[in-house]
Amino acid sequence: MANINTLQNKKNTVRVNCTESGKTVEAELIRLAKDRIEVILPGFIKMTLFKDSKPHFYVGQRAGLEFTCYTK
Repeated sequence: MANINTLQNKKNTVRVNCTESGKTVEAELIRLAKDRIEVILPGFIKMTLFKDSKPHFYVGQRAGLEFTCYTK
């Protein structure tokens, strides 16, 4: 008898914070590279955040706003 992997369809999510407004949302992590991550924000908005000098910290810009993400 085989085991069923129930986490197979679970989406990887990260918390993305807007530094201008202070709002934080859950975003779906779609790609993790050495120097950047790509996420899908609510409303199907794709955004790329680039690695900062701090460990596990990413920064990106969209529509004139700055967004940050801490992954760990």
